[in-house]
Amino acid sequence: MMEDKLFTIEKICKIYKIKPDFVNELIEFELITIVSIEKTDYVDVESFSDLEKMIRLHNDLGINVQGIDAILHLQRKHRELRKKINRLEAKLRLYE
Repeated sequence: MMEDKLFTIEKICKIYKIKPDFVNELIEFELITIVSIEKTDYVDVESFSDLEKMIRLHNDLGINVQGIDAILHLQRKHRELRKKINRLEAKLRLYE
């Protein structure tokens, strides 16, 4: 049942026409997480949207894994700051 939501790295490489080395680098940088079942590594379906974004950054724009890591970090930081701004704006409206 759980294996329905998992894809092997080999299958991902076939689907997206990428090299296993690229996926392994993403794993090393902890940009995607893997699930190991019986000595086989799988990527969870829930990670696919992030994985697809990373593949596009790499293939379309030629960005390496270190650059992808930096971009994703900045995006997370931007979301955090946006949430903080929204909370502060809501507080400010209380005092207006």
